[in-house]
Amino acid sequence: MHETGAVLERNTVLERLAKTLVVGDEQELREVAAQVLVHQLVRQEDHAGLRQLLSAEELKSLLERAQALGLSDEVRDRVWLFFKRATARRRFYIRRVYDADGVVLEDIRRAAFEPVFASFRALLGDEIYALAQAKQDAGQAEMLRGLIAPDSGWDVFAAEVDMRVVGFIAVKVDPETLIGEIGLNAVHPAHAGHGVGTSLYEFALGHMKRAGARVATVATGGDASHAPARRAYEKAGFHAAIPSVWLCRLL
Repeated sequence: MHETGAVLERNTVLERLAKTLVVGDEQELREVAAQVLVHQLVRQEDHAGLRQLLSAEELKSLLERAQALGLSDEVRDRVWLFFKRATARRRFYIRRVYDADGVVLEDIRRAAFEPVFASFRALLGDEIYALAQAKQDAGQAEMLRGLIAPDSGWDVFAAEVDMRVVGFIAVKVDPETLIGEIGLNAVHPAHAGHGVGTSLYEFALGHMKRAGARVATVATGGDASHAPARRAYEKAGFHAAIPSVWLCRLL
């Protein structure tokens, strides 16, 4: 078996074991899962693909459960030390989102778009904003939950800095038109201006190319609050554009 295939197979096995450990009802099966999980985490430390299987929060939870099943403090500490050393070698990296990321992704979305929505309100005025835009802005949280759902049709990736999620991006490729699209994305304001957004866009473009896309698209606003996003998109190579204006009036 090729090395890549072997890593993927191990990851699949570990993912199943992790899920068994978290939600399994049979005590014996959970004990076996705990033992094999720890064994694999210790032995496969040279494979970067394996390290991306679990977030720090998920590993802590699994080790706590494994310890409750009889895992020794020595083994727990050894696995956690390995994990910290492995992740320290990559202070910044991008991975697929986990189910457990939902809360932090929502925090990032809310913080990143708060000034955008405030800009919309200032541009439209309170009355028109309430009638024409507020509902759409309020629905963005539900949109994010839909994007990270397993059957959404979107691939969503998270950017981590020092093992903390600081940004995300949604991507999809139409297999018929070969058009790639960048959807909802955000970087927490505390990490803005440090290249996280640019790295996410470059990663998304690479993902599109690997999926066979011939062209990449993204939509953004033309107001001042979207200026940083426009600069980041242009830095990533998005130069061809069709400007548009959305007009409103009271009746």
